[in-house]
Amino acid sequence: MMMQADQSTFAVQEIKSGGVVADLDGTIYKYLGSRQIVEGHDSHGAEYAEVKRVYRCERLLDKRIFRFSGSRKVILLEGEKR
Repeated sequence: MMMQADQSTFAVQEIKSGGVVADLDGTIYKYLGSRQIVEGHDSHGAEYAEVKRVYRCERLLDKRIFRFSGSRKVILLEGEKR
């Protein structure tokens, strides 16, 4: 199910936690909120720290959790914008 391009899209970081969203391919998610994570190492075994924020969504079909960048475009189905 493809969503129409003329529907209003928002960056996932603009949605309040608990909202129900769909991506542009029609997959429906529940937005769980954002988390700051620290990760990293290089190919030679040395460690480095990279801090980034990820936005977590639970796919309603199978309850799997996906991490998206804040700029990921979604369609707000239920819930509120920030």
